[in-house]
Amino acid sequence: MKDRIRQPRRNTPLATTLTHNYLVFSLMIVGSMVLSALCAQGVLHLVTESLVQIRIDASELIRPDYRNMDIRDVRRLGGWVEILRDKQVVDVLGTKGDDKTTYTDEELQRDFRIFAQPVSANFSDDTYYYSTALFTADNGIQYLCVVKVPLKNLQSALQSGLRGYLSNPNQQIRLNRLLELDLALIVLLFCLFFASCVLIYGQFTARKITRPLRTIRQGIARITAGDLTTRMDFDAEQEFADIRDALNYMAGRLQQSENEKRELEENRKRMIMGISHDLKTPITTVYGYASALNDGVVTDPTQRQRHLQYIRDKALMMSKLIDDLFRFSTMESAQYTVHRKEGDFAEFLRALIAESYLDIENRGMELDLDIPEDPVLYSFDAAEMGRALRNIIGNSIKYNPQGTQLGVSLKRGSDGTLVLAIRDNGVGISEAIRGTVFEEFVRGNAARPSDGGSGLGLSIARRVIELHGGSISLESAPGKGSTFLIFLP
Repeated sequence: MKDRIRQPRRNTPLATTLTHNYLVFSLMIVGSMVLSALCAQGVLHLVTESLVQIRIDASELIRPDYRNMDIRDVRRLGGWVEILRDKQVVDVLGTKGDDKTTYTDEELQRDFRIFAQPVSANFSDDTYYYSTALFTADNGIQYLCVVKVPLKNLQSALQSGLRGYLSNPNQQIRLNRLLELDLALIVLLFCLFFASCVLIYGQFTARKITRPLRTIRQGIARITAGDLTTRMDFDAEQEFADIRDALNYMAGRLQQSENEKRELEENRKRMIMGISHDLKTPITTVYGYASALNDGVVTDPTQRQRHLQYIRDKALMMSKLIDDLFRFSTMESAQYTVHRKEGDFAEFLRALIAESYLDIENRGMELDLDIPEDPVLYSFDAAEMGRALRNIIGNSIKYNPQGTQLGVSLKRGSDGTLVLAIRDNGVGISEAIRGTVFEEFVRGNAARPSDGGSGLGLSIARRVIELHGGSISLESAPGKGSTFLIFLP
């Protein structure tokens, strides 16, 4: 894609992702319910605790004239208040329930940690609930106020106090209203938490579903607009990844088809130009000679015979061109197949070269053969393979000067592939046309002389070899000859 659109990659099935998201969302809802209940419970606890409060905290009781402290709740619970100075009990308010009058440093360190900090502290042991606070009396002396209440009395009082509170009709109505408000608070908190969960779940799901779909839609829009170079490059769940790969494959095939269509169109134009070029000259010549004979311009019998022979040669050349064009068009069809039969490829090659030996000798060329004497078995179409190799050998004979050495070698590679080399040390092929020499209507020089060739010989040779599952390549340089390498599996 020219502009690639990326997303986080995870090739997980979409069903797995949605199930995972649903479980997470369910846990979030349950968590929201629990959190809402805890918050409301905390508020209710604070309210009820403030309504059913028993005043036994030393920090609330202390005053400079400590003998006038309101210790009714302490007395009602069977407790008392001790006033300490320098670890000694100097005064008691209420009925003392133990005989402890002095506290050691260890006891004070263990039980009355308030001495280490100038604030009140609440703590308890196995028998009593303690509440302590430092204060300064009217006489300017600092004392420690200690409230001691039996634990069992305190627990019983808290329970009975709440029951007494609920037995009051007015207070019960007030508590019911508080409970209604608390329930409303639970609902409100749950709605807030639920809305937050829905928002988070929606955003998370959008990232996993909506964004890949938007990316796919953008990619399809670009492909539809004609940009076949578009490739979608994003990462998502498996189903979206499969759609992405399928669309990329489709775009690639469309692009390939478009390129092939463009190439075929160019080949068609080049073929028409080649046919026009190769037919125009001989037709013009034939027309000229035929007109001369028809108008009686040529009266000498020898000249007339020469003119007729020239007309015949040109007609034969045009017929060969049309035959080659028809065969090439036939081979390009997808339905065309070769008829292969197993035979001795080495003997076939020797017979083929023997057919061209007279032409080689007439051109004054040297022949160098390296063909195994033992049979080389291979399944091939003798007629089509013979046509292909005649075209290659014929070009080497036609386009090279006298004295050129023509070599043909055949060997079998380690993987069983036949390697056929047809080489010469002649004029070579220019770099300008070396890359297109196997295309239609390309000859060994750029001038495209009307030498009787169709320009389709090497194209037909390549097609025949490819139909046999092989390949052909050319190694050549001007003045250093040419080597055609044929690989037949």
